[in-house]
Amino acid sequence: RNTDAEHINILAYSAGSQVVSPALVQFSRRVLQDRTIPQHLGEIYFAAPDLSFPAFARQLPQYINMSRRVTVSVNMNDSVLALSSWVHGISRLGRPNSQELSESDFDFLVKAAEKLDFDMISVQPEVIPGLARRSHAFWYEHPWVSSDVIMKLLFHLSPAERGLERQLYQERFPFWTFPADYARRVVEVL
Repeated sequence: RNTDAEHINILAYSAGSQVVSPALVQFSRRVLQDRTIPQHLGEIYFAAPDLSFPAFARQLPQYINMSRRVTVSVNMNDSVLALSSWVHGISRLGRPNSQELSESDFDFLVKAAEKLDFDMISVQPEVIPGLARRSHAFWYEHPWVSSDVIMKLLFHLSPAERGLERQLYQERFPFWTFPADYARRVVEVL
Protein backbone atom coordinates (compact mmCIF):
# COMPACT_ATOMS: atom_id res chain seq x y z
CA ARG A 1 0.00 0.00 0.00
CA ASN A 2 2.84 2.42 0.81
CA THR A 3 5.49 1.49 -1.75
CA ASP A 4 6.73 3.68 -4.56
CA ALA A 5 7.81 0.59 -6.47
CA GLU A 6 6.65 0.50 -10.05
CA HIS A 7 6.18 -3.24 -9.73
CA ILE A 8 7.09 -6.09 -7.39
CA ASN A 9 8.38 -9.33 -8.89
CA ILE A 10 7.82 -12.57 -7.00
CA LEU A 11 9.98 -15.67 -7.33
CA ALA A 12 8.84 -18.82 -5.55
CA TYR A 13 11.10 -21.87 -5.44
CA SER A 14 10.07 -25.43 -4.68
CA ALA A 15 7.87 -25.65 -1.55
CA GLY A 16 7.78 -21.84 -1.37
CA SER A 17 5.11 -22.14 -4.06
CA GLN A 18 2.81 -23.70 -1.44
CA VAL A 19 2.89 -20.33 0.33
CA VAL A 20 3.02 -17.94 -2.63
CA SER A 21 0.15 -19.22 -4.79
CA PRO A 22 -2.47 -19.27 -1.98
CA ALA A 23 -1.14 -15.89 -0.76
CA LEU A 24 -1.73 -14.44 -4.22
CA VAL A 25 -5.30 -15.76 -4.09
CA GLN A 26 -5.79 -14.00 -0.73
CA PHE A 27 -4.20 -10.81 -2.06
CA SER A 28 -6.49 -10.79 -5.11
CA ARG A 29 -9.53 -11.14 -2.84
CA ARG A 30 -8.35 -8.22 -0.70
CA VAL A 31 -7.86 -6.07 -3.77
CA LEU A 32 -11.39 -6.89 -4.95
CA GLN A 33 -12.77 -5.86 -1.55
CA ASP A 34 -10.62 -2.73 -1.18
CA ARG A 35 -9.98 -0.95 -4.48
CA THR A 36 -7.58 1.48 -2.77
CA ILE A 37 -4.93 -1.26 -2.56
CA PRO A 38 -2.49 -0.63 -5.41
CA GLN A 39 -1.64 -3.49 -7.72
CA HIS A 40 2.14 -3.47 -8.08
CA LEU A 41 2.63 -7.10 -9.08
CA GLY A 42 5.16 -7.55 -11.85
CA GLU A 43 6.47 -10.94 -12.88
CA ILE A 44 5.53 -14.04 -10.92
CA TYR A 45 7.96 -16.92 -11.42
CA PHE A 46 7.48 -20.41 -10.01
CA ALA A 47 10.84 -22.24 -10.18
CA ALA A 48 10.59 -26.04 -9.85
CA PRO A 49 7.39 -25.57 -7.83
CA ASP A 50 6.46 -28.22 -5.28
CA LEU A 51 2.76 -27.39 -5.32
CA SER A 52 -0.17 -29.62 -6.23
CA PHE A 53 -0.72 -29.21 -9.97
CA PRO A 54 -4.54 -29.38 -9.69
CA ALA A 55 -4.50 -26.86 -6.81
CA PHE A 56 -2.46 -24.44 -8.92
CA ALA A 57 -4.87 -24.85 -11.84
CA ARG A 58 -7.72 -23.81 -9.53
CA GLN A 59 -5.78 -20.91 -7.94
CA LEU A 60 -4.26 -19.31 -11.05
CA PRO A 61 -7.53 -17.87 -12.44
CA GLN A 62 -7.95 -15.86 -9.24
CA TYR A 63 -4.71 -13.87 -9.61
CA ILE A 64 -3.41 -14.14 -13.17
CA ASN A 65 -4.89 -10.77 -14.18
CA MET A 66 -3.12 -8.99 -11.33
CA SER A 67 0.41 -9.54 -12.66
CA ARG A 68 2.37 -8.86 -15.83
CA ARG A 69 3.05 -12.52 -16.47
CA VAL A 70 3.05 -15.82 -14.58
CA THR A 71 5.79 -18.30 -15.46
CA VAL A 72 6.36 -21.88 -14.32
CA SER A 73 9.62 -23.75 -14.97
CA VAL A 74 9.36 -27.53 -15.21
CA ASN A 75 11.82 -30.42 -15.31
CA MET A 76 9.90 -33.63 -15.93
CA ASN A 77 12.89 -35.60 -14.55
CA ASP A 78 13.13 -33.63 -11.27
CA SER A 79 13.97 -36.21 -8.59
CA VAL A 80 12.84 -34.05 -5.65
CA LEU A 81 9.43 -33.49 -7.21
CA ALA A 82 9.14 -37.18 -8.17
CA LEU A 83 9.50 -38.04 -4.48
CA SER A 84 7.09 -35.26 -3.48
CA SER A 85 4.51 -36.54 -5.98
CA TRP A 86 4.82 -40.00 -4.46
CA VAL A 87 4.51 -38.67 -0.89
CA HIS A 88 1.51 -36.45 -1.68
CA GLY A 89 -0.14 -38.83 -4.13
CA ILE A 90 -0.57 -36.10 -6.75
CA SER A 91 1.67 -34.48 -9.34
CA ARG A 92 3.54 -31.30 -8.57
CA LEU A 93 3.40 -28.14 -10.66
CA GLY A 94 7.12 -28.47 -11.47
CA ARG A 95 6.52 -32.01 -12.77
CA PRO A 96 2.88 -31.89 -13.89
CA ASN A 97 0.58 -34.66 -15.03
CA SER A 98 -2.23 -33.20 -17.13
CA GLN A 99 -4.30 -36.37 -16.62
CA GLU A 100 -5.00 -35.17 -13.06
CA LEU A 101 -6.78 -32.01 -14.23
CA SER A 102 -10.45 -31.66 -14.97
CA GLU A 103 -11.24 -30.77 -18.56
CA SER A 104 -12.25 -27.24 -17.54
CA ASP A 105 -9.00 -26.69 -15.60
CA PHE A 106 -6.93 -27.92 -18.55
CA ASP A 107 -8.94 -25.71 -20.92
CA PHE A 108 -8.28 -22.70 -18.69
CA LEU A 109 -4.53 -23.37 -18.70
CA VAL A 110 -4.59 -23.61 -22.50
CA LYS A 111 -6.46 -20.29 -22.67
CA ALA A 112 -4.09 -18.72 -20.14
CA ALA A 113 -1.06 -19.87 -22.12
CA GLU A 114 -2.51 -18.56 -25.37
CA LYS A 115 -4.07 -15.27 -24.23
CA LEU A 116 -3.46 -14.43 -20.57
CA ASP A 117 0.32 -14.14 -20.11
CA PHE A 118 0.91 -17.57 -18.60
CA ASP A 119 4.05 -19.42 -19.66
CA MET A 120 5.27 -22.90 -18.89
CA ILE A 121 8.94 -23.50 -19.60
CA SER A 122 10.10 -27.08 -20.01
CA VAL A 123 13.72 -27.34 -18.94
CA GLN A 124 15.01 -30.36 -20.85
CA PRO A 125 18.37 -31.68 -19.63
CA GLU A 126 18.92 -33.58 -22.87
CA VAL A 127 19.09 -30.24 -24.73
CA ILE A 128 20.86 -28.07 -22.16
CA PRO A 129 24.57 -28.94 -22.02
CA GLY A 130 25.83 -29.80 -18.55
CA LEU A 131 22.45 -29.78 -16.81
CA ALA A 132 22.02 -32.70 -14.45
CA ARG A 133 19.13 -34.86 -15.70
CA ARG A 134 17.23 -35.00 -12.41
CA SER A 135 18.05 -31.45 -11.26
CA HIS A 136 15.72 -29.61 -8.92
CA ALA A 137 17.96 -26.53 -8.68
CA PHE A 138 18.30 -25.98 -12.44
CA TRP A 139 16.96 -22.42 -12.30
CA TYR A 140 20.01 -21.13 -10.42
CA GLU A 141 22.59 -23.86 -11.12
CA HIS A 142 22.64 -23.58 -14.91
CA PRO A 143 23.58 -20.30 -16.65
CA TRP A 144 21.04 -20.75 -19.46
CA VAL A 145 18.11 -20.99 -17.09
CA SER A 146 19.35 -18.36 -14.62
CA SER A 147 19.97 -15.94 -17.52
CA ASP A 148 16.41 -16.51 -18.69
CA VAL A 149 15.03 -15.85 -15.20
CA ILE A 150 17.02 -12.62 -14.91
CA MET A 151 15.91 -11.37 -18.35
CA LYS A 152 12.30 -12.05 -17.43
CA LEU A 153 12.47 -10.28 -14.08
CA LEU A 154 14.52 -7.29 -15.26
CA PHE A 155 13.20 -6.65 -18.75
CA HIS A 156 9.73 -8.28 -18.72
CA LEU A 157 10.41 -10.00 -22.04
CA SER A 158 8.14 -12.73 -23.37
CA PRO A 159 9.65 -16.21 -23.86
CA ALA A 160 10.02 -15.64 -27.62
CA GLU A 161 11.79 -12.34 -27.00
CA ARG A 162 14.16 -14.16 -24.62
CA GLY A 163 15.11 -16.69 -27.32
CA LEU A 164 12.98 -19.65 -26.24
CA GLU A 165 11.09 -21.86 -28.70
CA ARG A 166 7.36 -22.54 -28.65
CA GLN A 167 6.14 -26.15 -28.59
CA LEU A 168 2.71 -27.76 -28.25
CA TYR A 169 1.63 -30.43 -25.78
CA GLN A 170 -1.17 -32.67 -27.09
CA GLU A 171 -1.41 -30.25 -30.02
CA ARG A 172 -3.18 -27.78 -27.71
CA PHE A 173 -1.11 -26.48 -24.83
CA PRO A 174 1.72 -24.10 -25.78
CA PHE A 175 4.90 -24.33 -23.74
CA TRP A 176 8.47 -23.11 -24.19
CA THR A 177 11.85 -24.84 -24.42
CA PHE A 178 15.48 -23.86 -24.61
CA PRO A 179 16.77 -24.46 -28.16
CA ALA A 180 20.17 -26.07 -28.73
CA ASP A 181 21.56 -22.70 -29.90
CA TYR A 182 20.32 -20.77 -26.86
CA ALA A 183 23.85 -19.64 -25.92
CA ARG A 184 24.02 -17.70 -29.20
CA ARG A 185 20.44 -16.43 -28.92
CA VAL A 186 20.85 -15.04 -25.40
CA VAL A 187 23.86 -12.98 -26.51
CA GLU A 188 21.79 -11.55 -29.38
CA VAL A 189 18.89 -10.76 -27.04
CA LEU A 190 21.11 -8.98 -24.54
